Amino acid sequence: MVKTKAFPSVLLITLMISGIAFVGSAHFGAAQSGTNVNGIISSNTTWTKTGSPYIFTGPVGVAEGVTLTIDPGVTVNLGSYYIIVNGTLIR
Repeated sequence: MVKTKAFPSVLLITLMISGIAFVGSAHFGAAQSGTNVNGIISSNTTWTKTGSPYIFTGPVGVAEGVTLTIDPGVTVNLGSYYIIVNGTLIR
């Protein structure tokens, strides 16, 4: 019988490939799809949990006479941007 040291190497490679496959298919806090927002909101708008998170990709404004309603449970990611409300903001 011929002894070989290949078995531990094959086992190690198999475990490494399995680990890479697992990490590639696992969802560790995967980024949620959401709604990108920027510019002026010029008509009454409601942000719902379905569209959440709302991700600012630029400054956001709510025009005078316009209402932005943000439903409970909605996430708004401002990033480094801001919102100016000249109308009404309801939460």
